[in-house]
Amino acid sequence: MPTTSSLRGANKCADRLNHVALLGSALLVYAVLADAAFLHPVTALATPQAVRGSEISKRMDEASKLFRQCKWTQTITVYSSVLTASPTNVRARVNRGICYCRINQFNKAISDFNIAIKDDPNSDRAYQHRGYAFYKLGKFQNTIADASKAIKLNSSNRYAFRDRAQAYARLGQFDLAQKDFSEQQKLNRIAHEYYVALDLQHIGKFSDALALFEKNQKENPGMFNPNFRRATIYTKLGMYQEAVDVSTQFIKEHPDTFEGRRLRAINYLQLGELAKARADADIALDIDPHALDPYYVKARASVYAKNYPEAIKNYSQIIKLAPSTELPARMERADAYTAIGDYAKAVSDYDFLVNAEPDDETVYHHRAAVFTKMGSLEKAIADLQTFAKLAPKDPLAFMSLGDGLYQDRRYTEAVAAYTKAIELDPAAPTLLNLRARALEKCNHLEAAQRDRARAKLLQESE
Repeated sequence: MPTTSSLRGANKCADRLNHVALLGSALLVYAVLADAAFLHPVTALATPQAVRGSEISKRMDEASKLFRQCKWTQTITVYSSVLTASPTNVRARVNRGICYCRINQFNKAISDFNIAIKDDPNSDRAYQHRGYAFYKLGKFQNTIADASKAIKLNSSNRYAFRDRAQAYARLGQFDLAQKDFSEQQKLNRIAHEYYVALDLQHIGKFSDALALFEKNQKENPGMFNPNFRRATIYTKLGMYQEAVDVSTQFIKEHPDTFEGRRLRAINYLQLGELAKARADADIALDIDPHALDPYYVKARASVYAKNYPEAIKNYSQIIKLAPSTELPARMERADAYTAIGDYAKAVSDYDFLVNAEPDDETVYHHRAAVFTKMGSLEKAIADLQTFAKLAPKDPLAFMSLGDGLYQDRRYTEAVAAYTKAIELDPAAPTLLNLRARALEKCNHLEAAQRDRARAKLLQESE
């Protein structure tokens, strides 16, 4: 079973993951590793800078943030840097075209949409936004043609209905315009319910959110991704099989989806279906080789299978992609190194973590276990003293310190550490037996006998 410290460490390590975090699998990873390893206005555009492939995902996130802030020229600069590195990135191309529309540079926008359509002829977004740019230039027939193509590709594209309706109205074809406006209003209502469901999800009203997402899925399954949202909620609720079932529906609707594969991989992992989890993670990485969560899935699946070299390989890939920020991967890799007896590499990772997060008591506890295995009791005790200092109300900290002192034959100090642990958790028979053992080494036999008698009473009362 994992120690209190290892569980706390798992929670800290899992915090970085997004709304469908791998927290549950992190806890299981620590359980396996603990068993294996431990004792207990329009402006001029800036010239874009080229970015490496490994940075594209980060730059896309940066551009999305700027886009939401309506900083159009800055967003264009970031998307341009992405396109320099990856010219066929359709999402970046379409989004840059949208930004050009926002600053009224419609010809540049159309040029981007033309390239996007060439690279992905099934992009309804590219057709819809090109149709909008044509509308702003007064080319209403072009708008109708592009909006019609977008609607054929995605009958839920409400903006295409809006653009085509406006173009029909400008050409005096009011019956057709009214028909499209009515369809747009219907889709707007469905969209409103979808966003209400999102709000309910964000404030934790999962049952109400699920009901709306299910209604949305029945009325217009292609408009948004209600199945993905339902799967996300099921994951949060720990209903992993339900999440897998709905994720599978979402993947059928969107075979090339990264998010669907990532989410289903996480839930397969929670269910212990390791081969399926790895398979989905591999497909997710084929779609986005720089994503981190699929590597976590593969690494943790390997830990469950006690294939620690494979786990280390995947943790190392995460660290390579994000060397300074992916502390959970470094922590788990250190524990995996410990499990295979590669103590020098484990200590190297723990040293990095101590420098990065000097107030994280969990790292000191884990490093102390390695030092103990290496026979470096002085270093182990120093780490355990730091552990106790950082966690003064944690009985595990003082129990671990007592164990280290006992192994170093510092029995009087061990008694003091165990006594502090007992003050924090007076009903723990294990602590009383440990102190009794240390008291016997100090020749305090009567006190030791009292501890053992009390421990026996506590065990019998459980």
